[in-house]
Amino acid sequence: MRSESPPVDKMGTESLAVPLCQSHIDAAERLHKRLEGWTATERAFEELQRVLPDYSRGAVLVKAAAIDRLYSTNVRGQAIHQVVSQIVKVMKDMKMPPEDPVAVVEEIIEAPDVAKRYPSFTSKFAHFFIDPERFPIYDSFCRRQTAYHLGRPMRQLESYCSFYQATCDLIERSGLSPSFREIDHYLWLAGTYHDFYCKDRTDINDEVLALFRCKSSEVKKDLKILRAKP
Repeated sequence: MRSESPPVDKMGTESLAVPLCQSHIDAAERLHKRLEGWTATERAFEELQRVLPDYSRGAVLVKAAAIDRLYSTNVRGQAIHQVVSQIVKVMKDMKMPPEDPVAVVEEIIEAPDVAKRYPSFTSKFAHFFIDPERFPIYDSFCRRQTAYHLGRPMRQLESYCSFYQATCDLIERSGLSPSFREIDHYLWLAGTYHDFYCKDRTDINDEVLALFRCKSSEVKKDLKILRAKP
C-alpha cells in the first residue's frame, strides 16, 4: 500500500509543497533595491530608531505614527493612542532581546478598549523598532505566499502565532538562512506579483506597479524567477 506521508528530503526534513530557493530570495532583493521609496522608508525607520531608541510614550507615538503613515496600516483616531499606551506598557519591563516574540505581538494586539486588532501594524512596529531578527512582518501577501510554499490553506495562518510558526517552518524546510527582512521582501513581492500577474490586480502601490510593468530585461528576468518552480 502506498504511503500517504509527506515527501522527505535527504536531511530528514519534510519537503516544501513548492520549493523556496536562494534564487527567489536573490531576485526579490534585486527587485526591492529598485523600489527607491520602500528602501528609503526602511532606512528612515532605522534612523528613527537610532535617534529615538527608547520606548517612552513620545518616542513610541512618533514611531507608531511613522509606521501607520508610511505603511498605511490604518490605525485611526483614538486607537493609535490606545495602541501606543499598550506598547509602552509591554516594553516597560521587557528583556532584550525578547524571549517570546509571539507573546510580545499578541500582548500588544490585545490592547484594552481597542475594538479592532492590528496584527500587521504591530508586526511592522516590532520588526523595525524592537528587533528585526525576531519579528517577521505579517500581511496578506506574506501569509498567502508562505501558505503556498507550505501547501496549506491561507486561513490557517490568520493569527500572528500561526504565521510566525509557518514562516520559521518555511525557512527551516527550505534549507536556506535568509533574515526575516529578506524573507519579507521575497514573500511580499512574490505575493503581490502573483495578484498582478494572475489576477490582473492593479490596486497596489504605484511604485510597485511601475516595477511590475517595467520593460527592462533584467526586471523581467527577476520577476520570472519570483514565479519559477524549481
